[in-house]
Amino acid sequence: MVQLMRNLLTRATLASILLPSLTSAHSKEDEALTIPNLSLPDLSKLDYVDSLSITDWDILGDGVFLDGRIILTPEANTKSTLVNKNRFANQDQWTVELIFRSLNQVGRTGSGLSLQLLNSEYGPDKDADYIFGGAFDGLNVVVDAESSKANAIHAYLNDGSKGFKSSENVYDDSFGSCLIGYQDSQVPNTMRVAYSKGEYLLVQIDNRICLKTDKVSLSDIKFFNIYVKALTGSIHEQFEILKLKVYEGIITEIQENMDKFAHQPMIVKTVVDALPPKDKPASQPSQQQQQQQPLSSNQDLTAIMSQLKELTHSNLQLQSKLITLESKLTSYQSQLRAAIDAQFESLKNEKTNYNPPSTPGTSKESSDALTKQLNSLVSQFSTKLESLKSQAESAAAASSNDGGSGLDLSHMQSVKWWLMMLLFVVLCLIFVLGYSLVYLRNELKRKIL
Repeated sequence: MVQLMRNLLTRATLASILLPSLTSAHSKEDEALTIPNLSLPDLSKLDYVDSLSITDWDILGDGVFLDGRIILTPEANTKSTLVNKNRFANQDQWTVELIFRSLNQVGRTGSGLSLQLLNSEYGPDKDADYIFGGAFDGLNVVVDAESSKANAIHAYLNDGSKGFKSSENVYDDSFGSCLIGYQDSQVPNTMRVAYSKGEYLLVQIDNRICLKTDKVSLSDIKFFNIYVKALTGSIHEQFEILKLKVYEGIITEIQENMDKFAHQPMIVKTVVDALPPKDKPASQPSQQQQQQQPLSSNQDLTAIMSQLKELTHSNLQLQSKLITLESKLTSYQSQLRAAIDAQFESLKNEKTNYNPPSTPGTSKESSDALTKQLNSLVSQFSTKLESLKSQAESAAAASSNDGGSGLDLSHMQSVKWWLMMLLFVVLCLIFVLGYSLVYLRNELKRKIL
């Protein structure tokens, strides 16, 4: 009796320490999203279970309210349900947060706890399995240690068309699961179920994602009812509820921990041949059957280590091949760069050694030189013509003064004719030079362009 009182006092002290931290864990923005009539009040401030009934909640079955917590399985072979009297209107986003604890036992105890969000139109299945819900319509998240994974969370979805009940096969029907160390722990576990329409449905345990899927839509359900159920068998496992909150949105603890995942189990399956009938002697197993026999734990460990070594060796080979390929690519790149540089230098040298007939500047200078030469010739011709003209005038004046005894008239005619021919030749030369100049300019432009 003294030991029992001591245990109760210790647990009450722990509850008084833990509960204030649990109620003040969220930010003000998250607290503003709380739906009061769907959430448990601050249990540390309640004195009697009647106060809980006034706040929209009922405890059905064997559950009790003690020292700021709801004990759903206070003794061996007990069970109870915490249920909200109000309907939970389905929204585009919501979060349900449950803080619970398991005491006294470790291992398979025939006990379990479930958080159920059931369609209010149908309610719970009256003849259902207590934890797994039977032919329920909605979502059921189960915490127990009865599956092959030991302590684990399994989540189930149903539209009422299938009945779920406790058996070994029921765990195969869950759409997600993860491991959780929850048994006989003074530290509570925080489980959150969050839904965002068109994005995800997830279950988070202790700020780690247990399971998450984008293949689920709950838009067909208009209203939910919230149930928390627990039972224990002859091996007493005590389940306690310390907090339950419902939020009309996704709270910060989920948004900031989307990249953190809970531990998942590694399942190794072995093939075991069936035993021969009793009336037939057992034959010697074949070599293939011997290989199919279950290995011992040491053999399993050796096989796993061998596979790890092979995988490591394969990774090292792959890394070596990648390094070799990278060096070859680098070599090819340097060779290609050298070839491009050599081709560029060759083109540069050809451009340097190439001497075009002329450039726009030189063509202009040559045309100016030709113009100057032509002007010089015309000037010289004009000077000679003026000289011959002056000589002719002087000769005519001299002949008139001598009384017609000067130069012969026929000689004058011959000189005039030769002058005309010279003028014609000069004009032809001017024409030819001008045409050559124009042709040369056009030819230079065509070659340059």
